[in-house]
Amino acid sequence: MVKPRPGGRTAQTRAAVFAAVETLLAEKDPHALSLTEIAERAGVAATSLYRRWGDVRTLLMEVAVDQLTREAPLPDTGSLKGDLSAWAASIAGALSSREGSAFFRVFVATAPGSGEDGSARLAAAQSFVDRLLAQSAANH
Repeated sequence: MVKPRPGGRTAQTRAAVFAAVETLLAEKDPHALSLTEIAERAGVAATSLYRRWGDVRTLLMEVAVDQLTREAPLPDTGSLKGDLSAWAASIAGALSSREGSAFFRVFVATAPGSGEDGSARLAAAQSFVDRLLAQSAANH
């Protein structure tokens, strides 16, 4: 039986790739990235990225989900309603800053068929979040 190596080469490659993606997303739009460019920035072979993730969208979503779970973990308030309310407030707060909205920017920009209308979808999502924040402030 082979035991997993938590600090092994796979973990190091994943960390380097995720860091490269986060850096590149600060420089350009998600739809402008390629696996080859990400691999070059991470210092790994592009074939590793193709083998593990297959395409840019899959990789970007995995990075975004990882970031979301680190920055806005699911709370445990003791009730489902409390958990969802606290999580929604956490996400709404994150969406008010460019840095905190990476998951949603990637999700909208890489959605199938988003293409040029990705910006319009992101603007609509931001409008929705603005309304949620205003409603939340009015209720408190």
